[in-house]
Amino acid sequence: MEGKDQIIGAAEVTQAPNDKEQMVAMVNAMIQNGRAISQELDADAGYFGEPVIREVEEGNIEDSCPPGQWEDDREGGLPRGWPPRRGTLVEKMRRKVRSGEGKTHYRYRKFVVEPVFGQIKQGRGLRQFLSRGFGKVQEEWKLWSPTPYLRKLHWA
Repeated sequence: MEGKDQIIGAAEVTQAPNDKEQMVAMVNAMIQNGRAISQELDADAGYFGEPVIREVEEGNIEDSCPPGQWEDDREGGLPRGWPPRRGTLVEKMRRKVRSGEGKTHYRYRKFVVEPVFGQIKQGRGLRQFLSRGFGKVQEEWKLWSPTPYLRKLHWA
């Protein structure tokens, strides 16, 4: 998903039980599709995995991905002050996304990512796929995913 234009730069369907393995694949798919990758990446908690975060950050992409649900962070409270230099990746990322700047940055997802899926689900009425079989569902999703942007082009 790219910035305020709300363009889906890569779309895939997976049968994986969670999204942890999908982040690197989606970044690579966007590069392969010729999309410019920004230097910042926001992802929800389902994408967090230490090896994945390390791989994304090795590509000089600043990642904001909470390690677990927000409620988990509230249980023990967050220590104040600078993040520890020798802390674990989980501790550092938790501090990063729970900081004032991190919260503001992460909140941006509500205006970029979520509306597009709302437009597809509510505006187009996609509540389930019409095709059967994994390959056909993949093809159908690739037809559905550009529709919000195409509609914007039509009305522009």
